[in-house]
Amino acid sequence: MGLGMKKQKMILFYRLKNHNKYFGFLRAFIFFIFYLFIFKSIFSQNTILKHRINIEIKNSKIYDALNEISKQTNYFFTYDAGIISSETIVNIDLENVTVADILSYIFKDKSLNYKVIEDHIVIFRSSASPKNNFPPRDQILTKNIILKGKIIDADTELGIPFVSLGIIGKNTGTATNENGEFKFNISEELSKSELLISHIGYKKFTKPVEYFIDKDNIISLQQNFISIQEVIIRNNNPVLLIKSALRKKNKNYSTKPYKLTTYYREVVKKKDVFLTFFEAVPSIYKTSYSNEFNRDKIKIIKSRKVINNEQIDTIFMKLKGGLESVLTLDFMKNPIDFLMPENMKYYNYRTTDIVSYNEKSAYVIEFEQKNNVKTSLYKGKIYIETESYAIVGSEFEVNFINNKDRKKFVVKKHRNIKTKTLSAKYKVFYRKNHNKYMLNHVRIDLRFRIRRAKSIRTSNYHTFIELAVCNADSSEVKKFSGKEIVKTNKVFIDTNFEYDETFWETFNYIVPETPINETLKHIKIDINECK
Repeated sequence: MGLGMKKQKMILFYRLKNHNKYFGFLRAFIFFIFYLFIFKSIFSQNTILKHRINIEIKNSKIYDALNEISKQTNYFFTYDAGIISSETIVNIDLENVTVADILSYIFKDKSLNYKVIEDHIVIFRSSASPKNNFPPRDQILTKNIILKGKIIDADTELGIPFVSLGIIGKNTGTATNENGEFKFNISEELSKSELLISHIGYKKFTKPVEYFIDKDNIISLQQNFISIQEVIIRNNNPVLLIKSALRKKNKNYSTKPYKLTTYYREVVKKKDVFLTFFEAVPSIYKTSYSNEFNRDKIKIIKSRKVINNEQIDTIFMKLKGGLESVLTLDFMKNPIDFLMPENMKYYNYRTTDIVSYNEKSAYVIEFEQKNNVKTSLYKGKIYIETESYAIVGSEFEVNFINNKDRKKFVVKKHRNIKTKTLSAKYKVFYRKNHNKYMLNHVRIDLRFRIRRAKSIRTSNYHTFIELAVCNADSSEVKKFSGKEIVKTNKVFIDTNFEYDETFWETFNYIVPETPINETLKHIKIDINECK
């Protein structure tokens, strides 16, 4: 599949250069998000290692060989990267051979053992102890303060999603989940600092950190209303505002590289029940915003995943290229369709409001494609700070105008499955760091309706991808080596992981929503048994 995908990608970028740019960009951007296939649990845990398959792999990595076995058996591999080098090149041409014999042939290491736990084949050494480069949990927790709670709207008392939390003067932060809940780990030395909470349309909230320690905090944010009269007086031409913001990019955004420590997650749900959950801590070598041609690089520090076997049915959805998508959505680095001057002729723009953002004002510019444009483009809002003309965020979605465009999100599916994209929504926000704006939070929400051929019954699926920046560092930033860099277009739910409870207990991550949170509590035992 990899070769085919590369060919398709080349075709898409060729169209971008030779056809209408707005159409080509849309296809190139959304095509690599996920694929769908039939998942059949046809093997029992006791027989999978004895099951016979055919496999032919030439000059490929062990990682690719394991993926091929996974495709044929629907079982995933789990192992400690310190035991096995998945980059080793192998050649395999075997027919009617058991999975256990194939693994022995690949690794040629008699000390390795294989154990089946649910839908995972665990590769381990009996004498191997879990690899852990972190100090004991009690030593870490004594040096950290954990702030937790929920942020609500003062009037409605409902949780506010995707609120930014940070420490004033420091490059550390996190965000609330969909329910407004948060958990924020900070070092003990910051206990005398000020906590900053901010969100578009709300008054900035600050209070000493020590006020929130050892409490289940409920924090109310007040909406910050701007009078209609002020909006009318300060109204401006929206296209000119956007073009002014683009001209000031080098002034408002970082012109030097940064190293970002981030939190990333992918979730797939059927109706309101989650099916898969993947989260990771990517370190990003963030190149200058002044150079669009230098690509950002990513390495994964830690990751973990959950597959909800109790809820899995015969249709199993996987996300592809999630990290590539969130990097592409940094639209001040990678120009996006509705902010490209040459494509503005396809859109209508209007300044509709002025809202509060970090105690500053921001223009709200709404946009949508013109009626005579027959290809699905975007519609949404752009937020531009009134004082600096920095674009501080955008909320937008694909404006589907025909069913043909709804099919472009699926790159692979079984022939007996019919899919329809119901919605594709995006949120991208920036925050100020040393007088320069940088990427802060990205969220992608996709909803689908899926049915089998010749059936009238349908199922609704919801998947989201999210990236939050936890820390930004500009001192002695070095590029990652080639061996460290991860391919951003991969299917992460298929990757192997090493669970480290000590790490996840102290790292800043977005609190999982229920019922994901409950499932993660139970899955810890299962994953630790795999080691």
